[in-house]
Amino acid sequence: MNVLRVKNLSFGYRRKEVLREISFEVKRKELVAILGPNGAGKSTLLKCLAGILKCEGVEILGKPISVYTREELARVIGYVPQKFYPGMMRVFDVALLGRRPYMKFGPSREDIKMVESLLERLGLSHLALENASNLSGGELQRVNIARALAQNPEILLLDEPTSNLDPKNQLEVMQIVEDFVKMGKTAIMVVHDINLALRFATRFIFMKDGKIVKDGGKETLKPETFGVVYHVDGSVENVSGFPVFVLKRSRS
Repeated sequence: MNVLRVKNLSFGYRRKEVLREISFEVKRKELVAILGPNGAGKSTLLKCLAGILKCEGVEILGKPISVYTREELARVIGYVPQKFYPGMMRVFDVALLGRRPYMKFGPSREDIKMVESLLERLGLSHLALENASNLSGGELQRVNIARALAQNPEILLLDEPTSNLDPKNQLEVMQIVEDFVKMGKTAIMVVHDINLALRFATRFIFMKDGKIVKDGGKETLKPETFGVVYHVDGSVENVSGFPVFVLKRSRS
């Protein structure tokens, strides 16, 4: 069964159309990369999938997203925004926010144990009592992901999860996402770094001007796709066993 189905989704701000008749379906154990130039509508699409922006045409686990309560949706979808402001909260408390959809009168022993386990798995245990606002960009991003994972979602949505991170932290974050998918879950990420997408994603959705241009696996990674989407001449080549996007020149 598809965990996510989008059919004829359109969305706009103040009479300006941003998304135009978007349709696609996503299955379990897919790691989907949404690619495209600035202004293509990628982040807006992700917010529609997360239920942050209200729209028609999104189904989660066979049900319209509109029928879910806020708590029900938070148990199914974990959303990691591009920018995250933790305020003065401790790292442990930020991660614990992910358990709120399951709480009745406060955190249970199971909630505490789950957060402790996640912080350990993400290499954050030693920072549990630190003020989250004092962390590095890579550390804060892992805390943000820990919060989303604490929701125990079926689908993880990530908006530019590796932006402003050094190569080491980029790989660590992507490996966390990859491990999530290997557990039988689904991840959809907006990403600008084509090479990170090539290395980790199993499916690629290319967007331009609010529409899907190409959607599929490695068969989409052709020079004509990059030409249409990015207006560049480039191709995917094998370098030391890894697919790498090689830019030849921009088109006028």
